[in-house]
Amino acid sequence: MSFFHFPMHLPSLNNCWAKTDPDTLVPVLSVHDHCLIVGTVAEVLLELLPPAVRRHFPESGLILIAGHDIGKITAGFLCKAPAWRLQWLPGGHGLDATTDHAYAGACYFYHLPGLRHAARWAKAIGGHHGRYLKRGKLIEPEDAHFSKLRDELLKKLIARFGPLPADFKPSDTVLHWFTGMMILADWIGSDETYFPPARIPDDLTGTASRAVAEIGLARTAIHAGLSFADLFRRQGHPEFSPNPLQQALLEIVTGPGLYIVEGEMGSGKTEAALAACHQLWKTGEESGLYFALPTRLTSERIHHRLKDFLLNICAGGSSLGLVHGTAWLNEERVLKVLPALRDEAREIEAESFSWFASSKRALLAPYGAGTIDQALTATLGVKHSALRLFALGGKTVVFDEVHSYDDYTFDLLCQLVGRLRELGGSVFILSATLTHTRRRQLLAAAGGTEADSPDAYSLITALPTAAGIARHRPVEIHSTKTVHLETAPPDRLDLWEKIAAAAAAGACVLVIRNTVRLAQETRNQLLSARRDDTASVALLHSRFTQRDRAALEDHWIGRLGKDAADRPSGCVLVATQIAEQSLDIDADFLVTDLAPTDLLLQRIGRLHRHSRPRPRGFEQPSALILCPEIDLSRDVRELLGPSSWVYPPYVLLRSAEIWRSRPTLNLPGEIRCVLEKTYRERDEAVPAMDALKRELRDQAKKMSDTANGRSHPLDPNAIDDPEGARTRWSRQKSATLILLKKAPLEAADRTTLHFPDGEEIAFPTHEFSLPLAKALHHRSVQLPFHLVKPWVESAPPWLTRHVQGTVALGILDFTGEILPAGASLSSNATLHYHPETGLRYERTTPLTDFDEEDGWW
Repeated sequence: MSFFHFPMHLPSLNNCWAKTDPDTLVPVLSVHDHCLIVGTVAEVLLELLPPAVRRHFPESGLILIAGHDIGKITAGFLCKAPAWRLQWLPGGHGLDATTDHAYAGACYFYHLPGLRHAARWAKAIGGHHGRYLKRGKLIEPEDAHFSKLRDELLKKLIARFGPLPADFKPSDTVLHWFTGMMILADWIGSDETYFPPARIPDDLTGTASRAVAEIGLARTAIHAGLSFADLFRRQGHPEFSPNPLQQALLEIVTGPGLYIVEGEMGSGKTEAALAACHQLWKTGEESGLYFALPTRLTSERIHHRLKDFLLNICAGGSSLGLVHGTAWLNEERVLKVLPALRDEAREIEAESFSWFASSKRALLAPYGAGTIDQALTATLGVKHSALRLFALGGKTVVFDEVHSYDDYTFDLLCQLVGRLRELGGSVFILSATLTHTRRRQLLAAAGGTEADSPDAYSLITALPTAAGIARHRPVEIHSTKTVHLETAPPDRLDLWEKIAAAAAAGACVLVIRNTVRLAQETRNQLLSARRDDTASVALLHSRFTQRDRAALEDHWIGRLGKDAADRPSGCVLVATQIAEQSLDIDADFLVTDLAPTDLLLQRIGRLHRHSRPRPRGFEQPSALILCPEIDLSRDVRELLGPSSWVYPPYVLLRSAEIWRSRPTLNLPGEIRCVLEKTYRERDEAVPAMDALKRELRDQAKKMSDTANGRSHPLDPNAIDDPEGARTRWSRQKSATLILLKKAPLEAADRTTLHFPDGEEIAFPTHEFSLPLAKALHHRSVQLPFHLVKPWVESAPPWLTRHVQGTVALGILDFTGEILPAGASLSSNATLHYHPETGLRYERTTPLTDFDEEDGWW
């Protein structure tokens, strides 16, 4: 249905369209009505903002958000609808005007008399589609009639939303945050579920409030008068009081600020941070939570703990989102955004799917848990990073396992901490193994310093919003644990027999290797070395399908976790680094590859994690570190093996010095000592060590420079927004491989897939299907891109529509070999898959520029 009639020679304001029917291209919604809707949605969003961030919203700023699409009132844009052009400008008058309405809108506000700091606000208007304008000079469109119509629209909007901002000059951070709010309001205001194009709802404010609430953005009240035990009460579990670390944090958190919590593994840092968040929320200055962790696995595990916490504190229903690259599988609703034009329909459909039926929608939710990648993108030059910053603004943000980040990701973290603090929110940093240097960098990012660097451990550091110098609060921990240490070369002849014997004696052994290939080889060696088949030997790493990996994780957490009901009498779990963080696995005996000291400490944190009876001979915690004999006259990378491609050789050698000389480690008292000895700056007398030090320093500088160069969200050269874009430093590109039983069957407009587990799915070839997306995800496995490059390049459109990123199809035959879905496709490796061992591959062509195990953990 068309919204306008054609009685006039020149179009009036009511004849200027903002949205068309995607099939007929007939205009169905005017610019005036769309701007009125979006401004009203922004009005509702503004009321939901906590005071800490709301004070950054410019007075009368609603008029700018409402007028975001004023640039559509140009002949160039309006003539993009054939029916409109035929009626109003059949002679082609005005077609030399710009068709880019974001640019035209930016030009209009840039030249608007009386608008202070117009260049800044014009930048936000020009960026409301997710990217800032690349054009340097903003030239006002030369169309007198349409210029009058733009003025007429602005006058109407001012009458509804108030005057233009007076003297408010936003910083880059505030401008970016403001742009994010504009994008969100525009998208919600374009949802035809709530705002059908036929007419504006009679109760526009009520409809906008309902839309915001049903999308999951409304905030809920919390119970204020809760004790620590009340916060973490779980049915069937005993209540507990705050330990010294938790009590100290609650005492030092008196208002918004940056808080750094250093405590040993399993010391209750998570509960400490959540209790402190609740304490801050009671003041009303900030609300909401984003809990960021390094990996999908760790974020999934914290999700369940947060759910119990929120059930205890929320006075009404709430929205807890799991935020990472596959969390969208739990979402059912795709925003029905009405496009402006047919050629924009596909892009808008993809963007609305990506945000409102994906991990990013959960980032907007009042409470969310997920990977750090989703948060870091708020400070990077990627599309829609402004929306991420708006989503985080005003929330309390917790970054856990901070020690695990390299220089590149850590520098990005510092950039984000600075932006979040500027927006008035609180930030908590949780770490078991933070060095003095890292702590000083975080404080500097928040605009603070420390008067001293205490060696106390555990330690809480507080930098309140108005403070410039941080306060330290040492926390005395009375409980101690002594871990007995042994080192041995990885090629020791009796190594596997020793591990097998421990399992046969009833010990639950955790073996952590630094690469997937090493883990797979270790499993085979242990199967050969064990005396009988009573003690199981299992694998856990990143190269299983999502379904198999989830089953393995649930199985082993259920058997080796805190509340394990059927803990085995003897077993060996061979894992990679995924077992070292936030995974509740309690081992009687630990065997681990050499790794940087902070990560070795994390691995030791899986040893005697809980109080329980232990098998004879394993009453005391003991760890065996696989450390080669250090001979600096040899090639270091050959000496260290595949580990040298995963971790910096210089750090590995410095770590080896520490651990080879220690018969025991007292926890937590000696954590600070071994950390600082490993990372303390020193001159190297041995040329080989000096060369490795310079290599590490050069690499760190390259990472830091790259992070600083990319951390410019207002950069007009923003890249697209894939999951985890630019948040990790990696030399190796990955791909997602979907395993099928046989090649897809295509008939007419339907395609049928057969999966190895027997499930069969038929779906419309040219439409998005959420059940199919879930099925594909469950049968997906990650692998190096170079192994399946030809397969990726031939991926069918329906596959790339359902799986984000670089994706390919593989056929799993009855022998376990994976073949390409296209008969003519080749590979430079033979691929095999088994549910017990995961993906394995053998290259058929050599690599030339990097080790094939680099980054594949």
